[in-house]
Amino acid sequence: MHLVAQKRSLKEKGLPLAKLFLSYAREDAAIAGRLARALERTGEHDVWWDRDLHGGASFGTEIEQQLRDCDVVIVLWSPAGIQSPWVRDEAAIGRDTSKLIPVSMGSVEAPIGFRQFHTIDIGRHGRLGKPAISKLEQAVQHTTGDQQRQPQAASAKRRSPWVLPTAVAAMLLAIVAGAAMYWWRSGPSDAVTVAIVPGPGQPPIASEYANALATDMAAFLSAHGGGASVLDPNDPEARSATYRVTVGYSRQGASADTSLSMSVRGEQGIVWSQSWSTGSPSAVDPKKQLSFGASRALLCALETRKGGKPLGASLLKLYIAGCSSLYGGEQATEQMASNFSQIVTQRPQFAPAWENLAIIRSSIFVNDAEDVGEDSPVLRDAAFKVIERARKLAPGSGKLLFAEANLAHNDWRRSLPLLDGAIATDPNEAMFYGARALMLQSVGRMRDAIADADRAVELDPLSPVTAADQIYAMMYGGSLAKTKDEIASAYKIWPNDPNILAADGAYSMRYGDPGHGEQLINANPGSYDDAYNIPGRKVLIARENPTPANVQDALNIWREAMQAKLFHGAATTHYMLTLGTFGKMDEAWRLVADSKARQLILPQTFFRPEFESMRDDPRFMALAAQYGLVRYWRSSGHWPDFCDDPGLLYDCKTEAAKYG
Repeated sequence: MHLVAQKRSLKEKGLPLAKLFLSYAREDAAIAGRLARALERTGEHDVWWDRDLHGGASFGTEIEQQLRDCDVVIVLWSPAGIQSPWVRDEAAIGRDTSKLIPVSMGSVEAPIGFRQFHTIDIGRHGRLGKPAISKLEQAVQHTTGDQQRQPQAASAKRRSPWVLPTAVAAMLLAIVAGAAMYWWRSGPSDAVTVAIVPGPGQPPIASEYANALATDMAAFLSAHGGGASVLDPNDPEARSATYRVTVGYSRQGASADTSLSMSVRGEQGIVWSQSWSTGSPSAVDPKKQLSFGASRALLCALETRKGGKPLGASLLKLYIAGCSSLYGGEQATEQMASNFSQIVTQRPQFAPAWENLAIIRSSIFVNDAEDVGEDSPVLRDAAFKVIERARKLAPGSGKLLFAEANLAHNDWRRSLPLLDGAIATDPNEAMFYGARALMLQSVGRMRDAIADADRAVELDPLSPVTAADQIYAMMYGGSLAKTKDEIASAYKIWPNDPNILAADGAYSMRYGDPGHGEQLINANPGSYDDAYNIPGRKVLIARENPTPANVQDALNIWREAMQAKLFHGAATTHYMLTLGTFGKMDEAWRLVADSKARQLILPQTFFRPEFESMRDDPRFMALAAQYGLVRYWRSSGHWPDFCDDPGLLYDCKTEAAKYG
């Protein structure tokens, strides 16, 4: 889908700027960026394209408004552009309003319905030489004409109460113009640019990766409002880019190693680097791994520009490493906490580090609560103190609402509104949607959970964390065939990522191929200890060969684990899931009748596909009330999906009314 973003304001000129609407396919983001910059350098145009998406704006409404207001619609016909329905629709509006200027890449032929227009060729690689820009300038002038500018200039002159004598005004204008030209030639530009280039002496494939990475990064930054322009690897300005990402590639036999490193103009050394080793490059997509790593690291680097005084190379390196790991990087939670703690100690007014530290501290609280089965007041207080300090520096932060939602993880009436607020504050943050997707599963809103997980992947398509969240949402929402396809797609990008392996393991354990599930345990014996692997194998054996004896073995071993309180009580949830897997609903009802056991079973368990018959029973509403779910459904007005099932034997609202 072609996205268009909010127009960027330029300095007020004596004459009104021509408003240009740039339409292109996402695959051509790097070339579109170069085209927009070339047009804006003339000082006569205001280019509207997908750079800084206005938070909360409706794409369709924004596009229609800008197409109505613009003077010219420039359409980039490329192999991807001619296939894009959005580009064709925008081109049609430009054609029908006599505002269309087509631009083509090499020998690409415009679609039927647009071939009668003269097309300006910018070459197959979109190098944008002076002849092409000159032709484009002439076409813009011809389309807009000068007649619309003269009356506006005259009316502006009439409105101004301060009229200087002509000679003085001319002299001042000359001085200002001269100063501006001197600043443009000699001073540093405020524009933030990113260059992705192959390292010295690299094979041609490194250039291929650099081009692919430039395209992906341009689209990623556009969706996230990063405020930076991605340069084409062949752009002469790449030498002086604000950020420079270098691609390395080496091949040894069947394996291949790829690497990235980032440097910053004005800083010494490398501020971020990452490498990947692939046993079989044909089986995975290394370009996507590179794109995820570099795009996240760059977005984190751009965050530091909001903190006032530059961090300096050493603190910048710490920040990027910790920040990028929030989205599925290499660092463990404690290491991220250490990074951000060091930064706020040395730079106590640096708000982004405080915000991320608040997320980490709240996550440590949640992880500890899941491990030991109860909340830690000490960890909660530590997280709240960080949130309070951060809020003084960033009072409107969505990340701090997200951290507060973590601390209220067991109270849906508090946590979900906090996550709603975080998303309203920053609707382009994938992390918030992923967290809400997980929370929505706990209250039975599975369709909404899938929608949130899909939105997270749309915003962050290269993250293994968002991909795993999407797999879980689909799986537990009952879309099992689609889940299998998504797992296969995820392996093409992240063949060894623990998030994807865990999601695949969960699917194989309960719904997928049990033989594959056993292979996963054998291939990753260190993922869990035998306390989990042995019961897990029993379940897989029983699913593959569901004899009464095998099923009973699987139930017995999880019952023993539950009685031994293994995994700090999580074994009770696993026992409940095993009862559901083999349709032992009578035993499941007996288990939840035990208040001590019920307290150890996660509520999202009951909304999974295997417990459909339990939800069909009117007794389920009494069980939901004991978890506090009925109170949430009634107070929020958001009822669970199963209540919409026309085959349900009772009315949810009527039954819920019995429980206060």
